[in-house]
Amino acid sequence: KPLRIWGEVLPTEPVAILFDGVSYTTQCDAQGKFDATIPAKSASESMYAMTIYAAGDSVSYRNLVMGDVYLCAGQSNMAFKVGTVTPDQLANAQADANYPNLRFFEVAKVVNGGVLTGDSDKPWKTAIPERVVDWSAVAFFLGRDLHKHINIPIGLINISHGGAPSDAFISPEAYAADPELNAAKRPDGTGIYNYYQTPSSLYNSMVSKVVGYPIKGVFWYQAEGNAIYWQNFKTIFKGLIKDWRTKWNEPTLPWIFVQLPAYEPTTDPTFMTWAETRDIQLQVWKEDPNTGMAVTVDLGQANDIHPKDKYNVAKRMLPHVKALVYGEQITHKSPIYKSHEIVGSDLLVTFENIGGGLTSVKEITEFEIAAEDKVYKAATAIILPDNRIQLSNATLSNPMHVRYAFRNNTTISIFTSDELPLPLSPFKTDYPEPVQSLSEISFENINGAYASSTYTGRLPLYAINGAGLIGDAHEASITAKAWHTNDIPFPHYFKIELKNPAAIASMRIWNLNWSSAYLNRGINDIEIYVSANADAMQEISFSQPSWTKVMNYTMSQATGDNTYKGELINFPTVQENVKWIGINILNSYNSTNGYTGISEIKLYKSEVLSGTNPTVKKKLAEVYRVNNQLFLKNNSDCDLNFELYSIQGKMLYHQILPAPSSIQLANLMQQGFYILKVSDSNTKQVFKVQM
Repeated sequence: KPLRIWGEVLPTEPVAILFDGVSYTTQCDAQGKFDATIPAKSASESMYAMTIYAAGDSVSYRNLVMGDVYLCAGQSNMAFKVGTVTPDQLANAQADANYPNLRFFEVAKVVNGGVLTGDSDKPWKTAIPERVVDWSAVAFFLGRDLHKHINIPIGLINISHGGAPSDAFISPEAYAADPELNAAKRPDGTGIYNYYQTPSSLYNSMVSKVVGYPIKGVFWYQAEGNAIYWQNFKTIFKGLIKDWRTKWNEPTLPWIFVQLPAYEPTTDPTFMTWAETRDIQLQVWKEDPNTGMAVTVDLGQANDIHPKDKYNVAKRMLPHVKALVYGEQITHKSPIYKSHEIVGSDLLVTFENIGGGLTSVKEITEFEIAAEDKVYKAATAIILPDNRIQLSNATLSNPMHVRYAFRNNTTISIFTSDELPLPLSPFKTDYPEPVQSLSEISFENINGAYASSTYTGRLPLYAINGAGLIGDAHEASITAKAWHTNDIPFPHYFKIELKNPAAIASMRIWNLNWSSAYLNRGINDIEIYVSANADAMQEISFSQPSWTKVMNYTMSQATGDNTYKGELINFPTVQENVKWIGINILNSYNSTNGYTGISEIKLYKSEVLSGTNPTVKKKLAEVYRVNNQLFLKNNSDCDLNFELYSIQGKMLYHQILPAPSSIQLANLMQQGFYILKVSDSNTKQVFKVQM
């Protein structure tokens, strides 16, 4: 690739570049910046020098080599240093680290140890044992073994940052250009977290420094910070990949990433958020032929989010690099689920990418099967000679769904029988209907709000009527703009009654936003409940069976200024037919008294329905998936009007859908998001689907 040289001198100042005996000239723009491109050089270990002349001064560089450069990015597991890997892997690194043409450049982290660093970028350094202990372990092992394999210089640019979500690495321009992406981004970080968790924060402070540097591909190890928002992660992850390919003007830029290892977050009552995140990573890999995914679920540690085995992570990424970047015809993909069929009371599962065949390294205990009710039971598994796997459970005569290793913290047992055994990726088949049509429940559709305690002038009403909201931010004021309790012991409750039942998918809570001295009165640990009961539930305890617990959640404190945007809480599953939402507040951030409060709450329903009786949910049609193909089915007893729209609202297709019948949506749509509208004479059903 051509060499790009850029920098900053003075406005309109001429610049001369002397490289390999040839002089090139350019000129600074009105801001004093210059950007020059000079012809490519073949990769080799030959040493070059470069001198740049401008404004009566010069800067010289020596010991330059031509080779392949990779961007190494993500959060703390990419930042994880060689010096902290397992003892045997550290010994491996130090015994084999003298490579003058393996080089490492580190963009300075913004925050370290909870404080702003103010550090400068660390310039290119060659690999020697004393240095590599401070390099990214995954980047070093991967770069070293690639360098040894292809025998050309390898450069590694590290832009990883601990605790960072993918959202932070995406450019502001990408969010502005894509409404779907912009709607999926997480809330801004608060306090010190604003610097590395707010969307675009790390793009601005780290990624932008190296945008345009000619690279061969991206090594990516991240998703831990997005697991809590896994419902939006597919949009975010695909948006990130698209954004960087756009910024580098490389539409097929190879992107090799790590599927999350096993781990058990202590704040996940579902035990599924990491499993769901892995599944989204699997979907992205299957949909994008220029990505490679290293399955590492067996390399995790249940109680440590930073597993120390990094060499095997790199070993599983390397075949993807060889195949995707250098075109080598090798086995590089882990096995994945392809399809399954029902044979009597058994399920027969077929897989792709089986390499030299499937084998088990221990007793197979990770398969589960379920009937239509999705109540899973452990399955007995047998690997057949044709590499299909036969699954059964003596108490289940009508299996329909299957999943494998689908827990946050799980073992695995199925690998290929190749020289480098590659594990079967965790998977599931019970994808819900791809309905994600979210809309805010307006104040007019709320019947009332009730609390266990109310301070004078700070009523529950003020936490649901939008008082204090400026756009999507809440001002730092509470009188007539927030709910606040008296000083009585915890727990406190806050309950919202809807006028009509709704399917609730998420809620946004703005914690008590006030002056800094009182922010610790904000709610901390909470339990969220729902009820379909139409009776008065103000005084009914959450321990009663009329309430259903949805999840536990820990709120962060508000920021104490007028930019606070609250926290979006996505429910593990859509809660159907909800009439009441209840929040059981277990404590605040202040342990000395019983005061607490909430500035605002918004509820979001998952389906848009209209008709003569909006309290009755009439399911005209359903969207369902068979072997990853989407279908629309008329469930009613009459013909339906079916309309297909782009996400921007342009009608693309229309037909009458007879009763009963189904159509395959893949014949009508390409990859992307679409809106489906199905209606009869008095009811309309709206779906948002993704191909």
